[in-house]
Amino acid sequence: MQRVNLIPDDIQDVRKFARKRQKNFFMGVLGFVLLSMFFYKQHQTVEFYESEIITQRKNIKVLEENFNQASNLSDQKKEQKKKIRGEKKIVAQRLAALQEAKRNENFWSHLLMELSDTAPEEIWFKKLAFNEKFITIEGQSSENKFVSEFMARLDANPFLKQTNFKYMKKENFENKSTVNFKIVTYLGSDQK
Repeated sequence: MQRVNLIPDDIQDVRKFARKRQKNFFMGVLGFVLLSMFFYKQHQTVEFYESEIITQRKNIKVLEENFNQASNLSDQKKEQKKKIRGEKKIVAQRLAALQEAKRNENFWSHLLMELSDTAPEEIWFKKLAFNEKFITIEGQSSENKFVSEFMARLDANPFLKQTNFKYMKKENFENKSTVNFKIVTYLGSDQK
């Protein structure tokens, strides 16, 4: 059996054209849908990355703030450590001075006792001044011989050396003759 086409050729061409057109239209719609899906997916991907970028920028800002705070704390700690070191140094210096004073306390108290024991009863101290190198003694006596005796006793003391007069002068005090004097004696080498 053979197939016979009863539709005239003109109409067959129109039908072929309509089918072709439907096919093209269908392909166009299909292409549009596929492209829309592709671009939609791309759009979603871009939005996702944009939101991630915004989130990461926020995280970076938070981290920068934390870093700055940590840096400020670090600087504050450094300043505090420096201040504490300075205060510690001052305290150490004061402690050393106190320890030195305590060591010297025995020496100076012993030296003052020696001066008191060395002075004849006829000698009165008016002023004592001393430092690390010498002692200056200002006093009064009824006679020169007591001052000379006191100087000889000072020279014999192992803590002292080179006793010298600065001045000696006679004065009258309440109708009595007195001798005012000033003596400088240097501290000996075996003082401490």
